[in-house]
Amino acid sequence: MIRIFHILAWGLVLISVGAQAQAKLEDFTFNPLSVKRDPFTPPSIETKGNENELVKFDLLEMKLVAIMTGLGTPKAMLVLPSGASHIIQEGDRLGKNRGYVSKIEPKAITVVESFKDFRGRTKKNYEKLTIE
Repeated sequence: MIRIFHILAWGLVLISVGAQAQAKLEDFTFNPLSVKRDPFTPPSIETKGNENELVKFDLLEMKLVAIMTGLGTPKAMLVLPSGASHIIQEGDRLGKNRGYVSKIEPKAITVVESFKDFRGRTKKNYEKLTIE
């Protein structure tokens, strides 16, 4: 008798859970246009968001972890103190002084930072980051 009661009780629980799930499914509507992008538009590249994070930190705080060279444009991968990694190429802005990547070599990158000295003259600082 107790077993029959337990079986009936579990059956009622399962039925009520199934009814709740069915109610949630009825509220859901799927719009395929909201998840698909237009195949004829190029994927968006967020350079400004990427650049803003790259110029937040000092060059010495960044860690060069990889350099990719070959037939195409050479690229390098940096890890920031925040833990985020970014792929950069020549011409990208880096560091608090907004230096630019002037050269990517097989084992290092060269960043040129421009700043004004105490006399107001513009000076260039060549900083080299090597793979660690």
